[in-house]
Amino acid sequence: PSAAIAKPKRKAIVEEVPLYKVILLGDEEYECDPVCDVLQTVIPDIDNFKQAKEKYDEAESTGKSMLIVVPKEHAEAYVEQLIRAEPMVYAEIEEE
Repeated sequence: PSAAIAKPKRKAIVEEVPLYKVILLGDEEYECDPVCDVLQTVIPDIDNFKQAKEKYDEAESTGKSMLIVVPKEHAEAYVEQLIRAEPMVYAEIEEE
């Protein structure tokens, strides 16, 4: 009988990646439908108009609404896409 070869256990190195919130900022210049369209296009977690409208309404009533929590590079990319969108949608990132 051949001896089983012991495979060394691999240790997974899990780095704690700091996560950032992408925050939609309220603005009285916004029009609901175009902003909600942009949110659905840019933010992968928002897949329907109802979700987008909830975020929009929250930002309009409280001044901000959290859209998604992701690593910093993703957060920065989403903010950039929102700001470059037509219409421009104001957003910022903050560390979780």
